[in-house]
Amino acid sequence: MIRVVVAAVKNIKSVAGNWAEVKVRKVEINKEPVELYKILKFEGMVGSGGVAKGVIDQGLVLVNGAVETRKRKKIVAGDVIKFNNEEIQICLP
Repeated sequence: MIRVVVAAVKNIKSVAGNWAEVKVRKVEINKEPVELYKILKFEGMVGSGGVAKGVIDQGLVLVNGAVETRKRKKIVAGDVIKFNNEEIQICLP
């Protein structure tokens, strides 16, 4: 089970020098690890598991600041996932 604990918005400056709003959420998972594509799907960051796998494959998802292309990357508490102006911080209850 995945549950959102806290949601916020922060402004960040992109590499190009533009400012953008990023939605930040702390998300509790009750067991670890959880596969990356499942978190994207269950958190509503994409429409389906297939779409999640596609955006990961295209290198559009960052995990802990690095591009991640492994769809089944094991996500654990403390990991930070960024995609499409959203940031998810994973934690345990």
